Amino acid sequence: MELITLKVFDSPIEAHILRSKLESEDIESFVFDEHSVGINMLYAQAIGGVKLKIRETDSERALSVLEEINNTKYTNDNEELIICPTCGGNDFYTNFKSSKGTKGLISTLTSFLFWVYPIYQKNVLKCKNCDTEIDM
Repeated sequence: MELITLKVFDSPIEAHILRSKLESEDIESFVFDEHSVGINMLYAQAIGGVKLKIRETDSERALSVLEEINNTKYTNDNEELIICPTCGGNDFYTNFKSSKGTKGLISTLTSFLFWVYPIYQKNVLKCKNCDTEIDM
């Protein structure tokens, strides 16, 4: 049984969300390095993140599930399609980590000044066409 890495995450929680989706599609998956990263988030950079692995024989089905997730069109609370205000596109990177804005600047400066972690980041949708960030 050879395992291949399907996707790498910064957080064990995100890896388990995708793992549960794959297992609902009868694709057995395994999460590696979740405890190391869970103990200290800085280890994610050192060990290459939390890895979601699958059997090589399931790769085609898993990639189709991943493609389906990536092609999801996002809607707001009123079920209206989210459109980029800059370019009018609706193709986004999901859960993009952004530290733009006043809070991000203050947090980054404070983190470097006092040598503390974490740096403030928020999850946003980032347009694949023009890199505009939209709050979720």
